[in-house]
Amino acid sequence: MNFDFSLIPTATLATIMLSLGMELEVRDFTRLLRTPLVGIVGVVGQLLILPAIALALALSLSLTPTTSMGLILLAACPGGATSNMFTRYARGDVALSISMTAISSIAAPLTVPLIVGLGLGLVVHSDAVIQVSVQEMILTLVVTTALPVLVGMLLLHRLPRLAARIRGKLLAFATLLMILLVIGLAVNTSRVQPDVLGMFMRSSLAVVLLMASCAIIMLLVSKTFRFAPKQTRSLVLEVGIQNINLALVVAINFLDKPQFLGPTLVYLPIMLVFGGLVVMWGRRSD
Repeated sequence: MNFDFSLIPTATLATIMLSLGMELEVRDFTRLLRTPLVGIVGVVGQLLILPAIALALALSLSLTPTTSMGLILLAACPGGATSNMFTRYARGDVALSISMTAISSIAAPLTVPLIVGLGLGLVVHSDAVIQVSVQEMILTLVVTTALPVLVGMLLLHRLPRLAARIRGKLLAFATLLMILLVIGLAVNTSRVQPDVLGMFMRSSLAVVLLMASCAIIMLLVSKTFRFAPKQTRSLVLEVGIQNINLALVVAINFLDKPQFLGPTLVYLPIMLVFGGLVVMWGRRSD
């Protein structure tokens, strides 16, 4: 009996979202009502501005269709627990970060298929059109993102001590597994991709431009509306950091196109540098 390795990113994603749910309460979904403007900016930045910038870069840069689609796929996957972690270290508004993560995680089963479908229609050549069952993708994303979040919230409500004890361990295990999976995919890509160095260079440039553009936009918007420094740092991190594991699930399980993962594979080290710079900025500012 052969093991289906495509189940690894799915199980990892569900575990990460479960651990995220163990940090959420119902008030995290309603907290944004107290500061509606900053919440609207964050959610719009995640779900609309970031994918729009990715699409603009994909159409304007000299990228291959697979790299372009990979960039759009990455931008379609809103951040999870990682953005909350960096927000804590950067002394940002953690409550705001968690609230935005909660909203985007619940919305992901609807927004991800929509953005991915738009990207396929605009940047993938007609002779490589991929047939994707939108209903199946939505159902699976509900099961692997929204449902684990809700289960985690229920555990936190019913068994708070158990949730507090295991959520960190679950997140650490799933994150380690995700990193190993990314490394394995990168090694495998280097073996089968004839121009692997060029692919990684193009992907790295596209990812850096994407993250830098989003950070600049969030900084300008924050300055225009005079958001507090803590809120600004939260917006930069929440909009700038993506859910790598969700991109793995969509590319491998639904599109069956691991070659779309070029930007995702180079994203991990770039994201760590980006997050580290924001943390340094936040601590120096304080």
